[in-house]
Amino acid sequence: MVFDAVIRTDHLPPGERFGHFRDQALDLPEPVELRSKVTSDFSAEASLRDFGTFSLIRFITTADADFGIRRSPRLIRKADPEEYRLLISMHGHSGIDQDGQQCLLGPGEMGFYHTSRPSEGWRASTGGPARLLMAGFPHSVLASPRITADRLVGVKLPADDSIARLLKSVLTELTNPARPHHASSAARLANVACDLFAVLLAGLLDQEEHLSPQVRGQALLVEIQQFIERNLSDPALSPAAVAAAHSIAPRTLHRLFQGHGLTVAAWIRQRRLERCRRDLTDPQSAEQPLSAIAARWGFADHPHLSRAFRRAYGLTPSEYRHLHRRGTGKGPADTHLQDEGAQFQAG
Repeated sequence: MVFDAVIRTDHLPPGERFGHFRDQALDLPEPVELRSKVTSDFSAEASLRDFGTFSLIRFITTADADFGIRRSPRLIRKADPEEYRLLISMHGHSGIDQDGQQCLLGPGEMGFYHTSRPSEGWRASTGGPARLLMAGFPHSVLASPRITADRLVGVKLPADDSIARLLKSVLTELTNPARPHHASSAARLANVACDLFAVLLAGLLDQEEHLSPQVRGQALLVEIQQFIERNLSDPALSPAAVAAAHSIAPRTLHRLFQGHGLTVAAWIRQRRLERCRRDLTDPQSAEQPLSAIAARWGFADHPHLSRAFRRAYGLTPSEYRHLHRRGTGKGPADTHLQDEGAQFQAG
C-alpha cells in the first residue's frame, strides 16, 4: 500500500519523538493538538491516503501512556476538510467527546464525529499499543442533502451491524500492507467504502428511503459477495441458495452481478478456484490429496475440480502444483486471475 504521506518517529531519538509528532499533527488536513504527561516513551506512525472520494488515516502508537487529541475552534479555522469522520479502534482503547456526547471505544468498536466542530479525543493506557483507522467522508457521500448525521456525533456506532462489519473489512483491506492494490482496484474499493458508509448512516438514522437504488444495490452486492466467500466450502451453495439467504428473487441477484460480466454461478466457481489455487501453492497443504482440496472448497470431487481448473488456468491442479514445487515462482496460470480484493468488487 502506497500512502500519500507518512509521519513517523522511529528515526528520532526518544526524547524528540513526541515533539516531532505533535508539530506534524498541526499540519494535517485536519490539524489537531496532541498533549501527553509522559513523552519519554512515545513512538507513533500516521499514514494518510486520499482516495478522492474519501480519505483514510492509519494511526499506530506504541506509547503506554495516556495522551489526548484536541481540535479547537482555532484549528478548525486554520483548516477544515468538512468531513464526517469514522473512527475504528482496531487495538487498544480510545475515546471521542463532541457536542456533549462522549463514548469510549474498545477493540473493534466504531465512533463518529464531525471535523467542523470542536472535539476531544484520547487514548487510554491499557498496557499495549493503540491502532486506529480514521476514515473521512465528505457530506456528498450521503447521496442526499436530506440525510444529516449530526445527531450521531460522539456516539458509539453498532459494530455488530452487518453493514458496519463490511465497511470495517473494506477499510482494513485498503490499509493492509501485505495486500497492495493497483490504482483501479483501490478506486473500486474506495467506491464500495463510500456506499457502505452511506448505507450504514442512513440505516442508523432510519432514512434509507433517501438512498439511491444504485447505492443500496452496491451495498447489497458486497454483502452477498461476503456471504459467498464465507460459504464456499458448502457444496449446496448455488444462486438459488444465495438469493434465498438474502430474501431476494433470483432475477434480482443475477441483475446485481451483470456489471461483472459473470453469472452468479461463474462468480462462485471463480472464487472456489482461487481458493484451490492458493492451497496448491501453500507449503502447509503440499501433502494434501487433491480430493481433499476439492472437497474443502465445495467441488463434488477431484475430476470436477480438475476440469474446471484446466478451463480457467490452462493447467490441471497436479500440473500447477508441480510447477510451483519446482520453485519457478509465479506460474503462467497466475496471470489469469489476480485476487485483488475480489470479494469487494462492487462499484
